[in-house]
Amino acid sequence: MNRNPQIADRMTVIWVGGTNYPYGGYEFNVTNDVNAANAVLKSSAPIWMLPQEVYSTLQTGMEELYVKVQPCGKIGAYLFEKTVEVNENMSNFLNQIQPPQKPEDYLKFPNGGSWSLGDSCAIGLLLSSNSGTYRMVPAPFVRADGTYDVSNATREIRLYESVDRRFILEDFFSKLLLHAECEES
Repeated sequence: MNRNPQIADRMTVIWVGGTNYPYGGYEFNVTNDVNAANAVLKSSAPIWMLPQEVYSTLQTGMEELYVKVQPCGKIGAYLFEKTVEVNENMSNFLNQIQPPQKPEDYLKFPNGGSWSLGDSCAIGLLLSSNSGTYRMVPAPFVRADGTYDVSNATREIRLYESVDRRFILEDFFSKLLLHAECEES
């Protein structure tokens, strides 16, 4: 958007990132590239913000993924295998830096038997902008530490406060199943 600002008027940005509006704070996606976040926030493109407290609600159980994703052809098996692999790698990494003290500590990552498909919230909004609740808020300026300054905001953005997690998950599961049936034919 810095090189061609005129493209901003031809898009809507769905931003999976940020947290704790209007204060902000550490959140991986925004603190990974604060300058990029600010470039987008100060552009003229409409912005739909999905903060961490919303995108992290798109949880599903590992058993649900096993039942609804793994049997869906090669792609389902691959997705499930990679999810288990990332889960195991992260658990091992966390256990190395902070060894478990009690049995429940072994279930630290991602959250016991659950998995977050948080980035899929953006897909849900592409399918239906009404698949969540939102309010209009002043666009923040993101400081280096991830906190926000809204005192000089010149425009508003859409801040999602919830998403319809079952709509998003069931759409994903249905598309996988339909693809798997086509793959087997």
